[in-house]
Amino acid sequence: ASAGPRTPAVEPATLRRVLDRIAGLRAKPGDGCFVFITSHGAHDLGIYLSRNDEMLRPGALARALDAGCGAVPTVVIVSGCYSGSFARAPMVRPNRIVLTAARADRPSFGCAADRTYTDYDACLLAALPHAETWRGVYDETRDCVRSRENQLGERPSQPQASFGAAIRSLPLQF
Repeated sequence: ASAGPRTPAVEPATLRRVLDRIAGLRAKPGDGCFVFITSHGAHDLGIYLSRNDEMLRPGALARALDAGCGAVPTVVIVSGCYSGSFARAPMVRPNRIVLTAARADRPSFGCAADRTYTDYDACLLAALPHAETWRGVYDETRDCVRSRENQLGERPSQPQASFGAAIRSLPLQF
């Protein structure tokens, strides 16, 4: 059986719930945080949360991560059009790696009702089994996306990344 919107154990992804859940992680020294967000993005607005027609913005996510993850190693993946704004201030921290599907002023590709994964998500998931570091995941994902977009003749989405100074070479298993 699959979980759906009326399944009691499934919480709607409202802005308040998403931010509260992240802020409530309560990471302790020795822990790590991993947050993966995939949805539609809008230029200069953030990532769309359809339940209440809300936008998750980089500043709000940064504050929630500061509260929930503090100084522990943190990896954030934001997959959506125009998501590059999440890979710069105010999201940048020494303990944080942020990977995004596109530059802040570019769409990402492969989002369709008949597809399970966008091009970015498929490339990222393909890189995870054998990459040794998050930098390796980013490099391989970026190259894969570039190749797919070239085949389709699309304008490059140019996935973005920010690697905090304290965890630049963070291994995949942290």
